[in-house]
Amino acid sequence: QELQKYELPCFIDRTRGILLNPFVEYLRALTDIFAKDYSYESMFRYLKTSLVSWKSESGETIHLLQEDVDALENYVLACGIRRRSQWHRKWVRGYLGLEADELMHMEELRTRIMNHLLPLDERLHDSSTAGDYTTAFYELIDQAGIEQQLHDMAQHFEEQGKADTAKEYKQIYRLVMDLFDQICALLPEEKMNIREYGEL
Repeated sequence: QELQKYELPCFIDRTRGILLNPFVEYLRALTDIFAKDYSYESMFRYLKTSLVSWKSESGETIHLLQEDVDALENYVLACGIRRRSQWHRKWVRGYLGLEADELMHMEELRTRIMNHLLPLDERLHDSSTAGDYTTAFYELIDQAGIEQQLHDMAQHFEEQGKADTAKEYKQIYRLVMDLFDQICALLPEEKMNIREYGEL
């Protein structure tokens, strides 16, 4: 509906369930994080996409493991972490059954995740147009190496004989980039907030 409102071509074929693709969910969750003040739901939609990663000191890409996502979720639920201010300050609170080294690991993960999100957070704070938001998201996608991650996932599905899924993963990056190009071409100065942008 929002695409039709702004007369943007809809590049996403909903009949193929493309909205469930991790990259699309990654973007939708990111917009919700900033629209909903780092809510529990939006943060863990983002963390569960399998696309959250960071570089080690040697330059190796380290992916956030599912077991770490589960541990983070348990910690966040136990400590009632539900807004931006709680994600942006050091985690020192423990609870019964949580070992000291586990708390240190939670804080290490929080730091890495926030280091990844902080540049986008700062950019979006100063953004007010569709063009601004699109540029900010593109820079994060590029920095996160999402295109290569999707390529690797497509290869994995090909090796498993899942040709249709592999094809989807090969196409989704270009589909999203095409949509970004359309937004920048047609709505570069369109005033909107992050919630409205997320509805595009």
